[in-house]
Amino acid sequence: MSIYRAKRLRLDVPDEVVSLIKRINRHKYQAYLVGGSVRDRILKREIYDWDVATSAPPALIMRLFKRTYPTGLKHGTVTVLYKGLKFEVTTFRSESVYKDGRHPEEVRFGVDIYEDLSRRDFTINSIAYNPIQNEIIDPYGGLKDIERRLIRCVGRAVDRFSEDGLRCIRAIRFAAVLNFKLHRDILPAIRETIPVFMKVSIERVREEFLKLLSAEKPSRGIIYLHKSGILEKILPELSSSIGFVQNRWHKHDLFTHSLKIVDYLPRTDPELRLIGLLHDIAKPICKTGPTEDATYYGHDSKGAEMVEEIFKRFKFSNKSIERARLIVANHMIGYKSDWSDAAIRRLMRRLNRETYTIIEFQKADVMARGTSVKSSIRLLNELKERVEMLERESSALNLHQLKVDGNDVMKIKDITPSPEVGRILKRLMEMVIERPELNRRDRLLRLIKRV
Repeated sequence: MSIYRAKRLRLDVPDEVVSLIKRINRHKYQAYLVGGSVRDRILKREIYDWDVATSAPPALIMRLFKRTYPTGLKHGTVTVLYKGLKFEVTTFRSESVYKDGRHPEEVRFGVDIYEDLSRRDFTINSIAYNPIQNEIIDPYGGLKDIERRLIRCVGRAVDRFSEDGLRCIRAIRFAAVLNFKLHRDILPAIRETIPVFMKVSIERVREEFLKLLSAEKPSRGIIYLHKSGILEKILPELSSSIGFVQNRWHKHDLFTHSLKIVDYLPRTDPELRLIGLLHDIAKPICKTGPTEDATYYGHDSKGAEMVEEIFKRFKFSNKSIERARLIVANHMIGYKSDWSDAAIRRLMRRLNRETYTIIEFQKADVMARGTSVKSSIRLLNELKERVEMLERESSALNLHQLKVDGNDVMKIKDITPSPEVGRILKRLMEMVIERPELNRRDRLLRLIKRV
């Protein structure tokens, strides 16, 4: 164990953090910044929640600060909102065995900072910092590992992963997001403890996977998931894409192509990156003909069905599921310059709010394909310009924008609410898409009589 006291290791922390720790200290209790707060401060990364470990009991923390929330009293954690910052304040604790592969059977308070740090997962998260005394406590060499850009477990990797199965994917997520390497012990330990990982709820796995997909280059993390054996457990459908050679219009095998599109898509939309990873998932099923000239007819519609089932398995919201299906089903627009304006309006109606997203998605797909890139990107940019122009000019692209509604239909046709009303409105919509100038109330009222 080692304690560093040196000005060169002074960390730049906000005055609000110092103020909170001083308030705890005034009541004769210790308090340190710990975990991700210290790691990210050293790496000069943005911090949203400040983690504080203290010898003070939760009840005292809730008395000391006005705005507190008992977010995890069983484990000694209180959320504190103080001077505009959010703090997760946790009492020093040690933990017993993890029988369920996720949670300790018992939590014991009254320990010191060293024992508290010993229960943590990785060395880079097992550093404590007191900004008042300028004291960094680093029992397991986390500072050195940050310098080496290395993910290493506290103690034996197999022991840490056997305690908590989520740590398997967390190790890989940290490596991807921080652009660190994994210690040589980690991948073998993950493979050995896969049964423990499989006890983790799919919701927790999903959230870690999405965080991994927010990395600057998530393909590194996905490759680690593959090497560790986790990928085939959470996405077995991807197995057939590994080493799958595509036709001559593709520079890379299917798995490499999928990794590249993930990297090209925006990191601010991790769900879209997941869709990118899965968008060609049905190609091996739909392949016909010799490899060089193979076709994959129907892989977009079949892939949409498969992605819908995967998103349901990961318990995404219905909105996310519908979006994933729409994007995969329409990721091959096939635009040509001779398309009519009406054809583009029909496309815009079908894609609705995802029109621009799908155009950008196809750009990423083209770049990941690696052939005929310039000409394809030129066409997609042209399509985007025409969509923007028609969006400005078009008076209606959906039923809500028609100048008549169901009440008008029922009154003129003298009918009650029924599927017939919707059929008539849909026909009017088709006519307006072909001829936008028809979207005037007087004209549509006349057309209702004729439909």
